[in-house]
Amino acid sequence: MVFIFGAPFIIFYSTGYRLGDALSIIKTGGIFIHSNLSGTQVYIDGEFVEDNGLILRNTLIQDLRPNRSYQIRVEKEGHHTWIKELFVFPNLVTEGQVLMLPTDIEFRDIEKTNPVNSTTSSAIEKPVENPEYSIIESLFDKDNLDQFEAVVSTTTPKVVRGQTQLVVSTTTVLVLPDFVEELEITDIQSKELIREKQRILTWLERGNVRVMWSGETEATPYFFCLEKCNEYIDISFGREIVYYDFLPGRNDVLLILNENGVYVIEIDNRSTPNIQPILEGRNLDFRVRDNNTIFIRQGDIYREVLI
Repeated sequence: MVFIFGAPFIIFYSTGYRLGDALSIIKTGGIFIHSNLSGTQVYIDGEFVEDNGLILRNTLIQDLRPNRSYQIRVEKEGHHTWIKELFVFPNLVTEGQVLMLPTDIEFRDIEKTNPVNSTTSSAIEKPVENPEYSIIESLFDKDNLDQFEAVVSTTTPKVVRGQTQLVVSTTTVLVLPDFVEELEITDIQSKELIREKQRILTWLERGNVRVMWSGETEATPYFFCLEKCNEYIDISFGREIVYYDFLPGRNDVLLILNENGVYVIEIDNRSTPNIQPILEGRNLDFRVRDNNTIFIRQGDIYREVLI
């Protein structure tokens, strides 16, 4: 008897229904915040919700009135505050993922030469060239920008003074995965700086970054969707974006470069995207090595970003 009468209430509760005034049944929604940071403070519409601990870093806020937006604010000392307006639908949980860089980012300078150990070397010995510097310097080669670029060698015969010689020439071509070709995007081969990460497809277009989901429709990431899922998201930043890449460890955040510096920006236009600086200044450039480490160049100075 307990099961027979209790089961409907359990089902109603688990699907977001609650008892309202005068015992009326109302639909509710929720918000789930993903976080990779511990020790954050979470607020909804200015009201404190909870402190996140060392292990349980995510936050689930339930029993929210649907069909309206809520402001979520996540704070942590020494980090940029993350603010997002998220719309709540009946019987659904709206997702968000915090983006909170340190306010004072640390850098490691890559020295061009390794200093001589004065205890083992003579005073006239020259400093030793740092091999890491050359490796990082090569990352910024202008011919090494596109994820899908490949160098193709061709061999053609050529007659020189009555003798046939083989001449090797190289050309750079764009080799796109089959699933990208199947999307039949107009002039895809002519797009600039095409990148892909976990089926998030991106390219530069008129100084902005166009972002497209290239996977199965039912697996569309939440940040493409509000009432319905968008085919594209356009990332703009006031000034022309001249270079970009994915932030290591994220497929929903881009590193972007414009004339004012290097920044990160969310791929999420459900409300104003959070934008946070890595390094501001003129004549900067950056590269991501092995989808893991960010290096910034300013003149002939190279720095590793420690975040």
